[in-house]
Amino acid sequence: MDGTSKPSTSVKKPDYWLGLTNKLVVKAQDAAVEELDVFEGCNILELGCNDGEMILKILKKYKEHDLHIDGVESRAHAIDIAKKRIQKEAKEKAAKVSLKHQDYIKYLGACEKKKYDIVIASFILTNVENSKLFRSVYKVLREKGKFIILTKSSSHFEGLEEQFTKYAMQNPHLFHWSSFLHIITHKKFSYVLPLKETVGLLYKAKFSKVMATEKEILSEKKFEEPTDFARWVCETCWSGQHTSNLKKDKKEIFCKGFAEFLDWGNVRVNKEPIRLGEPFKFICPLYLIIAEK
Repeated sequence: MDGTSKPSTSVKKPDYWLGLTNKLVVKAQDAAVEELDVFEGCNILELGCNDGEMILKILKKYKEHDLHIDGVESRAHAIDIAKKRIQKEAKEKAAKVSLKHQDYIKYLGACEKKKYDIVIASFILTNVENSKLFRSVYKVLREKGKFIILTKSSSHFEGLEEQFTKYAMQNPHLFHWSSFLHIITHKKFSYVLPLKETVGLLYKAKFSKVMATEKEILSEKKFEEPTDFARWVCETCWSGQHTSNLKKDKKEIFCKGFAEFLDWGNVRVNKEPIRLGEPFKFICPLYLIIAEK
């Protein structure tokens, strides 16, 4: 984008989906797959491939296409799961899939000579410096290539993230080591810049066009027991991020301990206090952002 051209931005009005956050994430992935504009020989990179779900969706939809898909995940235990899930599927498809456990920025820096037609960032904006990520992605994209971002905000949880992080810092033995290193580094789990700032950083990284679609989850919840609320936080609030960070046999131990640790007087959702046995409304914004080089 040259200095004289005006940025093109389109922000669609939110609609409302009833259900749990993980269901919303699945729908967001489906929407992202529809935006891929895949063609024969297309080079695709997914940053934050997690357990391989998005790659599996791509393989299923474009099973006859000769694609090259690279998946990168910063958590070793997640990439191991992805490899097992994708191994059989990839053999039956024309696509070539490569999965790697590595830091996202380091991967992009090491492959600047390799150009991609599509780069997908799946719920990783909380784990990296956004401006550096956007500049790095721009460098590995071909002209007119697309950068697709899936992200969600947790700003509606007042006081919850701080308490969660504090309790996690006191219990490192319950986490996978790679995940706990992230807690130590960032001192928090989940913060996403406001949409306007994210779009601004994309234009600053020289992307010529950005379209942002906002969708919201709207649900009503009620918890009778503190541990039920703690489980919900781990499983649902941040796309199940915390559950995957915990060791498998430590999840229930963490939830029970977190429930006892919580200062209930300082926990609010959408500015409203949570009271056991009383229903509260849960609204969570999720964004699908498409930036074009």
